[in-house]
Amino acid sequence: MNAHDDVARFRADDDARIVAASFACPVCLGLDAAARLVLVPDDSEVECSCSGCATEWSVAVDAAQVLRLVLHPPVAPDDAPLRMLPPRTPGAPWSRPRAA
Repeated sequence: MNAHDDVARFRADDDARIVAASFACPVCLGLDAAARLVLVPDDSEVECSCSGCATEWSVAVDAAQVLRLVLHPPVAPDDAPLRMLPPRTPGAPWSRPRAA
C-alpha cells in the first residue's frame, strides 16, 4: 500500500465543484491543478500538481470515487479549473513510469 498525502472527500453523486475541491492544492489552496488517476487494484490514487505553486501531492480514492472520476470527470468551469489527465495503470505498456 502506498503512502498518500490526502484522502478524497466526495461522494459519487456530488457536484463537480466539490469533486474538484477534493484535489485543491494543500499549500496555496489553489484549484488550478492537473490531476491524473492512477489505477491500482485496492489502492488507486490521483496524482496532482498545482499550476500556481508547482506543489505535487497524491490523494487516495476509493472504488466509488474512481468510478465517478472515470465515468463523469469534473468539467473545468471557471470556478474549479481542475484538469483531469488520462488515467494510467502502472506496469501497462501505455503508461509512463512514475517520477522518483
